[in-house]
Amino acid sequence: MNARQNGDRAVGFLIVAPSMCLEGSMYREAAQADAFGGYPDGSDCEPPRGGH
Repeated sequence: MNARQNGDRAVGFLIVAPSMCLEGSMYREAAQADAFGGYPDGSDCEPPRGGH
């Protein structure tokens, strides 16, 4: 799990599982999360850096 502070009101997170990624943010008022299967040309759940 990777977590980061997003300003002074939110926390962002990235959870890496064997076959999926869960990324989102948590605020005092709400939370959001997106599940996806990773990036084919990146490193698991991290997007590729630079061009192809």
